[in-house]
Amino acid sequence: MATDVLLGRDCVLEIAPDVAGVAGTYDPIDLARDVTMNREKTEIDVTNRESASSGYTATSQGLKSFSVEFEAHKEATGETPSTGMTTLRDAWDSNDTVWVRVTHGNNTTTSACKVGGGSMSQPLDDAVTESFTCTNIGAVTDA
Repeated sequence: MATDVLLGRDCVLEIAPDVAGVAGTYDPIDLARDVTMNREKTEIDVTNRESASSGYTATSQGLKSFSVEFEAHKEATGETPSTGMTTLRDAWDSNDTVWVRVTHGNNTTTSACKVGGGSMSQPLDDAVTESFTCTNIGAVTDA
């Protein structure tokens, strides 16, 4: 029985600015807490009279999408934000592309993304956090 597992604390989330269609220098999101990678495919209904005679629908796989959602602690008042967080916030403000790289174990997933929704949580008795969603605008690379 396997007892060694990959722990989230051993994974790395990095952001790079887009420089003429390629990733610039990657900087880690040091204060990241929870990171979720989502991969989806649309499902296309291809049911027709022949396939429906069995009583079931027929489907085919459609286009793929990829997103990374994460939550990070907000830096304390007077602290300088990390370069990665500054890149992320600037890209949201300007609608620029960023490159997202998630390293998990011996694997790395990379994609050019747009920074979508974001929120800030200010609980009374806990650390302030920011949440962001980065959604791919092209192919995703796994290495």
